[in-house]
Amino acid sequence: MSESNEIGIVIGVERLASNPLDFWLYVQDNNNVQLDDIVCLEITEENQNEPRFIYGIVDEMKKSLEGTDFASDAELYPNKLPSKLAEIAHVSVLRVEPQIFNPPTPGLAVYKATDNKFKEALYEDVMDRTFVLGHTRTGLAQEEVIHGNLDFLDGESGAHVNISGISGVATKTSYATFLLHSIFSSLEQHEKKKRANTHAIIFNVKGEDLMWLDKENSKMDETSQKMYKKMGIKPEPFSNIQFYSKPNGQNSKLPASRDGENVELLHWTIEDFCKEQYIRLLFTEDDFRTTQIESLVNLVAYKLEKDFSKGGNSIDACSTIYELIEEISDLTNPGVDTNAKKNEEGVRAGLWVQDTNMNEATWSAFMRRLRNSARYINDMISDDSEIGSGVHYKQTNVTVVDIHQLHGRAQKFVVGVILKELIADREKTDAGGENSPVFIVLDELNKYAPKDNSSSIKEYLVDIAERGRSMNIILIGAQQTASEIEPRIVSNSAFRVTGRLDAAESEKSEYGYLTQAAKTRTKLLQPGTMVVTQPQVPIPILLQFPFPAWATKKSDFKNKGTKKMLDEFASDD
Repeated sequence: MSESNEIGIVIGVERLASNPLDFWLYVQDNNNVQLDDIVCLEITEENQNEPRFIYGIVDEMKKSLEGTDFASDAELYPNKLPSKLAEIAHVSVLRVEPQIFNPPTPGLAVYKATDNKFKEALYEDVMDRTFVLGHTRTGLAQEEVIHGNLDFLDGESGAHVNISGISGVATKTSYATFLLHSIFSSLEQHEKKKRANTHAIIFNVKGEDLMWLDKENSKMDETSQKMYKKMGIKPEPFSNIQFYSKPNGQNSKLPASRDGENVELLHWTIEDFCKEQYIRLLFTEDDFRTTQIESLVNLVAYKLEKDFSKGGNSIDACSTIYELIEEISDLTNPGVDTNAKKNEEGVRAGLWVQDTNMNEATWSAFMRRLRNSARYINDMISDDSEIGSGVHYKQTNVTVVDIHQLHGRAQKFVVGVILKELIADREKTDAGGENSPVFIVLDELNKYAPKDNSSSIKEYLVDIAERGRSMNIILIGAQQTASEIEPRIVSNSAFRVTGRLDAAESEKSEYGYLTQAAKTRTKLLQPGTMVVTQPQVPIPILLQFPFPAWATKKSDFKNKGTKKMLDEFASDD
């Protein structure tokens, strides 16, 4: 290791004694040492054939006047007080090679880890496939790019990303899209065949933030441009992308987003609604907990699937969700048919519940909730097969589904239908063979998979968290508070990312994977800065990511300079 990188020595005082997993270093000669620096030291012992390297990260620093007893002594320094200013730093051990866990000897030189030593400290030398997670706070000057192990993300050895942070400050969605862009970039460079068959479904839940991913960002600055170059990622928007949006009103064939440009309609046919039992997704656990309607929902879902397309029945003839609901009402109303009437010719009302103990109060509660939900999805359900049915994510690499204009119940319906279709599709094929990964990017997991409630959507998300790796379905999920979502979703995520956190939230047990130093840092994080935990690196790493190269709102893409930017990128290869 170069002497020019030497920053200090291991401290030997008893109160700051070193141990195998952490030590303190004395910063010499006013060297510039700061939090998050990666350091290393080399130990050569007589009974060993090869040197031992200890790598660590600076997570605490102190500066004091040696030999003073009172706080007021600082007023006398440096002119009147013969004292020395001492700066020390605490280092938590990241890696020991070879794995001989003895404390470092006091007085040993400590170096700033650079180049290969920096990569070894973060285990990059044992990662066969990598993607960019971001860069250190000094990344542009020191070329310190931080990589993740792709094997632990795309299902080879692990899967899933979970991102937590305060809304508007933690930049969760921005980081999720950056990760996705980084993954596609890595596959493009090293696994082009797999990249061509890799897909992503992104749910746009706030404004039209994610509806312009195919547009160049005019606000890209020179610093971000250079950082993309250092990371080997082209500063360009997403390509091979399609968008889905709700119709712009009942019976409209015009989408409500992006002014209709390159947008398909969110639409499902009456046939699919019946045959796939989508009616279940219109009810929540709260509906079942406060009423006795669950058995009726199960009955109706079964009957719709069984009776549709038999021909000659009233279900087949329905052209809108409202017509279908009226048929359901007639077929389930227990107060219309009587035992005396049920065999009379032409009597249909109550036919599905004649042999049950269904009472009118339960039926009324069921119909009231069904009609209420139908108001929010009626423009997405019809018998118009020309519009198409479902979201066809295999047509492009990236599919953005805009649900921000939908009511909460309609949002849950759309997310639930898409996840149900995806899981069913993957279960029909050999996930480990033919299927490349499908990445699901979904914010606001607090809404879709809350800790204390159950629903069909939550079951799908938990299924993906637990079995997604075998099905090659990868969840990149985000939420404001990990303490309020289903624990199995967080615990099954190989990569856990934390942005700015509320002070109280950071102390919750769900963040036990963070060191105390990292928890303290999360209260101060600025936009564009995250703390990332990944399987092979034992300590959370603070990193930054560059400004998006893609537009995040409509006003961002009036840009003429990105072609020049890409040309410059290519010329540096």
